[in-house]
Amino acid sequence: MLNSTYQGRAARIRRRAIGALIGVLAVGAVGGLAGCGGASTKAATPGLPAPPATATFNTYVGTQGAQANQPSVTQFGAQGGLLNASLDDTSNNFAWSNWTFGGAAFGGTVSASGAYLDFTTTNNPIVQGVPVLNANPAYGLEIPGRALLLRPGDYTAPPTLLVPVSTAAVPACQVIGSYETFQFVTLPDPFNSIVETPIFSANASGPAYGVVSAKSNGSSFSFINYNRFYLDGASTKPLGLQPGLCAKTGAGTGVAIPPDVKNNIPGTTIEVGPSGIFLIDQTQTQPAGVGLPANGPSASIGVVQPSSALSVSSIIAATYAGFKFEPILEPGGNLPSNGDGCPITELVGFGATAGTGTSLVGGTYGSYPAYACTTYPIPGFTEDPTATPLSDTTITLGAQSNNGLFQNASVTEPDPNGVCLANGTGTVGVDANGNPTCTFPAVVVAGNPEGKFVLFLVANDLVNSSPLGIYLFQQ
Repeated sequence: MLNSTYQGRAARIRRRAIGALIGVLAVGAVGGLAGCGGASTKAATPGLPAPPATATFNTYVGTQGAQANQPSVTQFGAQGGLLNASLDDTSNNFAWSNWTFGGAAFGGTVSASGAYLDFTTTNNPIVQGVPVLNANPAYGLEIPGRALLLRPGDYTAPPTLLVPVSTAAVPACQVIGSYETFQFVTLPDPFNSIVETPIFSANASGPAYGVVSAKSNGSSFSFINYNRFYLDGASTKPLGLQPGLCAKTGAGTGVAIPPDVKNNIPGTTIEVGPSGIFLIDQTQTQPAGVGLPANGPSASIGVVQPSSALSVSSIIAATYAGFKFEPILEPGGNLPSNGDGCPITELVGFGATAGTGTSLVGGTYGSYPAYACTTYPIPGFTEDPTATPLSDTTITLGAQSNNGLFQNASVTEPDPNGVCLANGTGTVGVDANGNPTCTFPAVVVAGNPEGKFVLFLVANDLVNSSPLGIYLFQQ
């Protein structure tokens, strides 16, 4: 259950018209972050201290998914990397930029739109003399001083998960008193994990999910039991993570691990929220549009492993909002052409339509028709966070492999063009109206910091021939 301080604060925020902040994932601010009001008294796990008080102004750092570079469409070829953001819940203002690739600095105002925050850019940033076209509308889910799940732009912008960081003069990071295990999924990345078929498998270059145990005194970090897996569960046999130090960077305070030149491993930044949100950024520092070497995933997000198995019935009974991300969506479910398909990040909700067994039912908040990369915006496109989400997609969790890990999950979605049947892939079926569907494997990492569920899903979308990520916060 959320603490009373958060509940009172949420009510005040709603009265300021930037409320309805779902995603009540209480990811605590890192050590040294100033706050106000009462503090939570509930730690997410014995190795993590109780989260501190919340604050009305927060600085966040997170890792971003990568999209196919389409400058003719969006004029903004975001390539993953670290994104830093600030959000003032008193003045209702925000600012952010992609620090890794020197992206444009966005800023503007915040208002409520259904379960989401609507970020309206007012500074009209210019990149290489050309106005950025995908600055609006950006959407996010925030718990002040806890976590921010953000789509920093329109439907062509890749999502990012951020946690609050210390702004103190002396770098301060999360204290982890004993080794705690974190489970995570890879954010889809057309540069590191995409081949036509299969995706996230032993025949591709990109792992799908992973695990690591971490311990820290707030200054130095050590990591053990690091492993990454393809979607089929085979290990990628990665080298272990080297020790890291809490340090300041241009993006903000984080755990820094130097690059391993000998083994072609890029420099690594890790962020841990006190309630257990965990993220890794390993993006190559090359200019946007150049493309990234296929030597490792650029971004991963996850959560501390629960101390006991999660209640699947409780997960299914809850409602969620979040984002669905595919970096190379092609019209009609065609195979990607040299990795230069159309990226898309959709607003999605699950649970408004009741699920059964181990299955969640949901879909998009609006219509995202197939489109050609030369057409912007999408003809027939609608996006309405205040509407009831569709109920045409099913996430089936299946059995819990480890606490919070559903290794044999699946996604069932519409397949109007019969792609799976034509390609002989996935499990072909029909919905209640007799329309064709396709079911394909997925992995879900789940947690419930401070009593609210978060679900991170990774899959190979066999209908659209694209890596797929779905990220959900409980309402």
